[in-house]
Amino acid sequence: MSTSFAPALLALTLPLCAAPEAFEIGPDRFNDLPRGREADGIIGDFVMRCDTVELTISGNLPERRANMSTFYGADGITPGCLYDLCARGSANDQITIFTPANQRGPVSSVRIIKDGSDGTAEIETLTTAANNKGLYRRHVWRLRDGMSGVEVETTLRNESPAPLTVPADDKITTFPSNGSDGAYFWTASVDPRDKVGYAVEPIRGDVKLAPGEEKKFTRFLAVSSSPVAALNILRATTGSPGSVTLTLKDADGKPVTTATAVVINGGKEAPAWPDASGKVTFVLAPGSHELRITDHGRAPVKFTVPVAAGQSVAREVALGAPAAIVFNIIEAGSGKSLPCKAQFLPGEGTAKVDLGPNNRAHGCVDQWHSETGSFTVPLAPGSYKVVVTRGPEYSHISQEITLSVGVQAPITGALQRLVDTTGWVGTDFHNHSTPSGDNTCGTDDRLINLAAEHIEFAPTTEHNRLYDWAPHIQKLGLAPWMSTVTGLELTGNNQHLNCFPLTPEPGKQNNGAPLWNFDPRISAITLRDWPTPDPDRWIQVNHPSLERVFHDANADGEKDPGYAGIAQFVDAWEIENFIDPGILTDAPFSIEETTPGAPRKVVFQRDFIYLQLLNLGHRLVATA
Repeated sequence: MSTSFAPALLALTLPLCAAPEAFEIGPDRFNDLPRGREADGIIGDFVMRCDTVELTISGNLPERRANMSTFYGADGITPGCLYDLCARGSANDQITIFTPANQRGPVSSVRIIKDGSDGTAEIETLTTAANNKGLYRRHVWRLRDGMSGVEVETTLRNESPAPLTVPADDKITTFPSNGSDGAYFWTASVDPRDKVGYAVEPIRGDVKLAPGEEKKFTRFLAVSSSPVAALNILRATTGSPGSVTLTLKDADGKPVTTATAVVINGGKEAPAWPDASGKVTFVLAPGSHELRITDHGRAPVKFTVPVAAGQSVAREVALGAPAAIVFNIIEAGSGKSLPCKAQFLPGEGTAKVDLGPNNRAHGCVDQWHSETGSFTVPLAPGSYKVVVTRGPEYSHISQEITLSVGVQAPITGALQRLVDTTGWVGTDFHNHSTPSGDNTCGTDDRLINLAAEHIEFAPTTEHNRLYDWAPHIQKLGLAPWMSTVTGLELTGNNQHLNCFPLTPEPGKQNNGAPLWNFDPRISAITLRDWPTPDPDRWIQVNHPSLERVFHDANADGEKDPGYAGIAQFVDAWEIENFIDPGILTDAPFSIEETTPGAPRKVVFQRDFIYLQLLNLGHRLVATA
């Protein structure tokens, strides 16, 4: 796996520095951390950067982990792993975590071994054999100017008297779009519009070590403007590849930057996205390759290109004019441009609409959620029923429309407020976006989604991380329509609790949030008093296991006091949640095999139990 990587293939224009560098983040250098959608650095972490890329290696800090869902359990901490990697100065980190050779759990040290002054920056993650059941594990993260990623060298040594089998898979987490290209693994930014891709030739499987035996692995984690661009960096170092550079232009000769290009190989196709000049490059093995170019609203283009070893092919590709619908939606009476949602239902003979991943606002499968009423949606020519809504309190617009090639059709209209809610606020107390870890929806996308559904107040409730959505609301221009307050959802493998308001402390693990406790009473008291008591805080138990809380704390099926006294610490209980079948189902409980092969168990319906608790005299405020 040991190779050198040609910087000539890196299509990035970035600030130069005198030399690569590695340094620890203290309060005075907090702003030197990489930024972006998945950026997760704190004080005590380490930064490496060169003229092309920058990255964060997590420090050996208490409870250090990238986010709630990176790994669960006692060994879920991940000091000494890569948390951020992006083009230098791009503020476009898209990676959650890279764990070399299944690195997780406590380490002995994370330290700088070369600061970059000699042309190489290196950081070491070390776990001694004495503290790791006889396994010596060392990772060296290496960076030089011109590198379009980071080199990772792993040493595994068995210092025990018995043979060891070491799970050693390299892992990149939380990416819905990924695949393999031969020996290489690639992954894409959650939203294609962010235009970031990663690629690596990973360690796969177990490593067997005899007593005293040592094995060393070196690989390169590449980052670039698409998965194909990252793969190009790796492909260029093996064999005698050729390359194809496409320049995508519209009918007026202007660059097309919104398209996706793929090589059709019969497997999961890695996407390539054009740069600002419409250019996209593929490094390919010699032979004939079929390429496909797609862009919403335009006819796809498919063609075959011969590639010779060591040769470069350039081709200009003309794409037709896009068809689109141009919206101008206002609020009746005020005339204000209005956040709203448009849905596109295909007519007979028109293909299903797929505008993009379901975790973004601007183009989510067959919908488009907008922070204003003025937006344009490219669609393939065909017939559609278009429905524009803004939650249940407004009227809606429904219009049949036929789109022809290259035509931009208007939809204008006013949504009227039909329900008088004077004295009431439309709210949702339980929402997540990408900082939560188990959610890949961008924070801006989540807020646009809420505004389009006419949510007027949405407290910030990311998993185990104090956060503030207010800057996002201001940036999106949504302040006239919705507000927030800082808070979190404290989460573990028992009851989950929302709390707000709380004050984030940037630079600390989880932005200064407290640790979850298995006993929800302790979690509730901790939140009420964090870091000083505040009687006005809202404490809510989300999707509670009411049978455990009130009658069976250890879930053994035998009645016990539950978490006696908890009600005095809790303001509300989230009785309805999206995972519930609803009160109008056939039965108050079901008998299910919750795990294949495991004994069946009774699964109760939450809202039925809630009504029974009311019958028993409990007075519990419910939310949905």
